Amino acid sequence: MLKIRCSDCTKDFIWTDDMPIQGKCPNPDCDGGYDVHAALQKSLATRNPAAAETLLCPACGGPIHSRWTICNGCGRIVAGAGTFRKRHVLILTGVALLFLSLVIRVWIRF
Repeated sequence: MLKIRCSDCTKDFIWTDDMPIQGKCPNPDCDGGYDVHAALQKSLATRNPAAAETLLCPACGGPIHSRWTICNGCGRIVAGAGTFRKRHVLILTGVALLFLSLVIRVWIRF
């Protein structure tokens, strides 16, 4: 159950699980609609302002979806508070695989 305020008639109503996610306001005199996802985001933003803030890429300052992603603005890999270029991650992976193959080759000989 979620308390939703209609933006057209400014009346509150309780949304229950058997109602649709998006629909028409239950007030018969109102032609407005409601969206449960938008109302939930609005409720979350008023209760916890820190959760409503968008995450920013440490390298370019562009918006990102999470702290473990690839930034759409600069193309860097965001890992927590740090960023890496894709090329550096590829080179590091290649060196690690080369080192691992040498260790396995030495291990097999002995």
